[in-house]
Amino acid sequence: MDIALRAILLYVFVIFVMRVTGRRELSSLSAVDLVLLIILGDAIQQGLTQDDYSVTGAMIAVATIASVQVVSSYVTFRSKRAKKVLEGLPIVILRDGRLLAENMRRERLTEDEVAEEMRGHEIASFDEVAWAILETKRPDQLHQEVTRAQAESLREVAHRPWPVNPSSWLMGQTWQRLLFAHWRVPYDVLRPHVPKRLTLEQFDESAWMGITPFRVSGLRLRGLPPVPPLSSFYELNCRTYVRYADRPGIWFFSLDASSALAVAAARLSYRLPYRRASIHVRDHRFTATVSNGRFSARYDGVGAASAPAPGTLEHFLVERYCLYAGEGNVRADIHHRPWLLQEANALVELESLAPGAARRRTTLSLRASAGCRHLAARARVTPRPSRAIS
Repeated sequence: MDIALRAILLYVFVIFVMRVTGRRELSSLSAVDLVLLIILGDAIQQGLTQDDYSVTGAMIAVATIASVQVVSSYVTFRSKRAKKVLEGLPIVILRDGRLLAENMRRERLTEDEVAEEMRGHEIASFDEVAWAILETKRPDQLHQEVTRAQAESLREVAHRPWPVNPSSWLMGQTWQRLLFAHWRVPYDVLRPHVPKRLTLEQFDESAWMGITPFRVSGLRLRGLPPVPPLSSFYELNCRTYVRYADRPGIWFFSLDASSALAVAAARLSYRLPYRRASIHVRDHRFTATVSNGRFSARYDGVGAASAPAPGTLEHFLVERYCLYAGEGNVRADIHHRPWLLQEANALVELESLAPGAARRRTTLSLRASAGCRHLAARARVTPRPSRAIS
């Protein structure tokens, strides 16, 4: 009975201490946290089982250790030198697809360990990685930073054509390493492939088709962290540009993704024409094979990135803040900061994908982007516009 009472008392006390020190779960332990856990475990074991070691003594030991941890956390927050000593600094272990042998040796890492970590993020080859950094931060901190960075995009809204409702968004994701490949299509050729209730928009007296390959990362539902490897995959979009009433948006002919789970979730929640596709990225080449065609591109951004100016083709193509689905009667608002675009050096091979005669493409307009964070609201059915009464 005495041991049971000790166990209950120490359990309640340790839960309180862990809340104070900020420890949440074993997967979020750093090296310092692990040392703390070992010492705490020993003190608690002594208080539970040793007759000559009182519960009060165990609680004093635990409280002392916790106090040291709180003080050390404050010191590392205030002092970069202390942080370096106690936690270390981030170290680059891979650059432009090549492992840095000296840094790997210093951290006692093997190539197999790095490859295993990459597979957990659905990265098949070192060639796909520009930088790999051995971080000192715990996984939960990284998730918090991804979550915070996506949500903080709501602070920048002046560029939007209509107000955003901060409470309406359902999910967040980050798009990385994009290519925007567009070509002109005659209006009459593309109009039959777009729902009648949507206005097919034109720029420079022409409709436009777009193909966009990219990598999705940090995919998550609101209030939840990303869950690797479910939160990252590759995607290829085939799209054009439409308007309903006063809201210009995007109409997707197809969305092909390498994740079966993402395909199922998007089809269910947004009624979008997602399909499972075989997508491979190697040596900076993005290759997708789908039921109605094939896409391959090797591309890189060239020069400085900048936001497209209003009134330009680039602004018309990328600065869109909603998507349409269903029969054109479903709309989902999206939010992101202004796109930063570069000229693109690209070699593109495209077979089919676009509907009908829209496949006959003229010279491609090519732009690249390092990426952008997105928030997507719940899909809603759009009301039909009221008829004017004369």
